[in-house]
Amino acid sequence: MPTDAKDFGAQPDASGTADLAARSNDRLEAGTRCGRYVVVFDVEGRRHALSAGSVSAICDDESGGCILLIGGGRMVRLDEPMEVLLRWFT
Repeated sequence: MPTDAKDFGAQPDASGTADLAARSNDRLEAGTRCGRYVVVFDVEGRRHALSAGSVSAICDDESGGCILLIGGGRMVRLDEPMEVLLRWFT
């Protein structure tokens, strides 16, 4: 797994949003930064694109991973340690 967030490289179009459709052949990996979002994979393999502002808290869990608390009281459990997530979101 990567330890630092990577820039996905999508350039903003005239509306100010990134044109990801043009890069549809690229697979986003965990830790990839795409605009204001960082892509993460939960322990069940689902992808989540989260902005730093949507994460209320990052908590350690017993297995060495961490839990993200996001809007609506939802939790996302990840295999990455807290230190990795803190680097991705800064």
